Amino acid sequence: MQINRLFEIIYILLDKKTVTANELAKKFEVSSRTIYRDVEILSGAGIPIYTTQGKGGGIHLVVGVEGIGPLLAHGQGEAADTVGGYVEPEHDVGGA
Repeated sequence: MQINRLFEIIYILLDKKTVTANELAKKFEVSSRTIYRDVEILSGAGIPIYTTQGKGGGIHLVVGVEGIGPLLAHGQGEAADTVGGYVEPEHDVGGA
């Protein structure tokens, strides 16, 4: 589920600081393009996430006073609402 992957990406970045799209793609068994789409969704939701190219590059969070810290201080419920507003709901294919 995409929302779970988005939160896991945030938690991985909080722990590891920098991760490549390929590393995340392997972990979640998706393409690196999907990871870049997830980064765009997180950024659009106001999460301070960015990418850098080259040696030592990857995906990073801005942590601190103006970074992810204040967002996490508001609680997961509000963060889920923020990120969830940018994720398309899954469609029930079977119909019920």
